[in-house]
Amino acid sequence: MTHEIDGKTFVIRVKRSGKHEYNSTKIEQTVGGYMLAYSSAKGVDLHNPEVTVRLELINNQLNIITTKHIGLGGFPIGTQGDILSLMSGGFDSTIASYLTMKRGMKTHFIFFNLCLCFFWKKKSDKSENNRRYW
Repeated sequence: MTHEIDGKTFVIRVKRSGKHEYNSTKIEQTVGGYMLAYSSAKGVDLHNPEVTVRLELINNQLNIITTKHIGLGGFPIGTQGDILSLMSGGFDSTIASYLTMKRGMKTHFIFFNLCLCFFWKKKSDKSENNRRYW
């Protein structure tokens, strides 16, 4: 990792979850100090670094984040539990499901066909149009 910061300014950014006796700032300072001491980096620049080193501490596991993917925003899917979403074929079902997924819930979809065949065709077409649009 130190070869990426040689001759450049850098900053350490930490996100963490779980209970710890130290905060994110303390981790950033400690790791940054070691990286500065054991590399030929130009220095630490908190406001305009050439390299940003991202770390994620989940419980007792430290991960180095090498690639960041832009998503919907919100929590990662599956981090807030499961939910069952009734797809009625209306626009509000689609929006509600989107918002639960953005909130981090793993959303399972259910659709009940309690009507006549021509009504089912109309509802399923509506759901398909909503899926394609969103």
